[in-house]
Amino acid sequence: MKVQAKVSDEDLEILRKQSEYWITKLGLFDWDWRVMVLNKEGANGHAVLIPTTRKAIICVCDDREKIVTLEEIAKHECLEILLADIGSLMKSFYSDDVVDDEIHKVINRLMVVLK
Repeated sequence: MKVQAKVSDEDLEILRKQSEYWITKLGLFDWDWRVMVLNKEGANGHAVLIPTTRKAIICVCDDREKIVTLEEIAKHECLEILLADIGSLMKSFYSDDVVDDEIHKVINRLMVVLK
């Protein structure tokens, strides 16, 4: 059974602070970003990215699993921003699914080594 956590204002502030930490640590100063709650089933977080305009929305899903922390969501979505340009370029040559799978392989490895 999946234990879900609804998103409070405090949760959103934690996500914003953690995202700001990772944006700074990863040097993503050329991106205009914000955080919001997203009503999306089957996901804990999501990043809406527009590399050409350097806009990003870091989302926490309103039915996220409790075992996934807001800190982990922020780090994961900021790594998505870091790799957005590569992903965008590669999607000219490969299917979206293939590119997304490969990007997530890198993200999952970075999640372990970045503390």
